[in-house]
Amino acid sequence: FIGERELGIAIILAWIAGALDIADGKVARRFGLSTEFGVQLDSFADFLSFVIMPSFQLFYALDKSSVFQEMGLGAVFLFYIVSGLRRLVEFN
Repeated sequence: FIGERELGIAIILAWIAGALDIADGKVARRFGLSTEFGVQLDSFADFLSFVIMPSFQLFYALDKSSVFQEMGLGAVFLFYIVSGLRRLVEFN
């Protein structure tokens, strides 16, 4: 299981990923470096950074005292991830 220290590090890394996502988009637009591959890669990176990672962080951070709670949370996060994946495919 993930400890509080590791969860804190993961949250900090998520904030850094968000800041770098904003920065790389601004740099690419400023210097006209946008390509179709870059747009697709950025969408995939956004999916990982803002859908997958927060789902795993919340899953491990929340207290699950029974198998049913764990299965319920897993189902909710699976739905969230599939919805994010559907949105990723829809826009590309």
